[in-house]
Amino acid sequence: MTPESPYDVAAAVQEDGSISLATDWLGGYVEKALGKDYGLLKQRYALKILKQKAAFLMAETEETVEADGSIRLIVRGA
Repeated sequence: MTPESPYDVAAAVQEDGSISLATDWLGGYVEKALGKDYGLLKQRYALKILKQKAAFLMAETEETVEADGSIRLIVRGA
């Protein structure tokens, strides 16, 4: 559960290895906290994976948040 929402998000691994997410969208709490269709959650997850890969390659990363809320990740030295 996110601090901003009274609802939990469930994650389940599918037979093909993909992960599905499910929640109760009532009241807009989850959308406010995690973005439409979990967009903010997916963005943060992708960012975490990219940073792990960059660290494995001993590369430096620089993260900036743009005015529209999007995140820019710069990788140097890979």
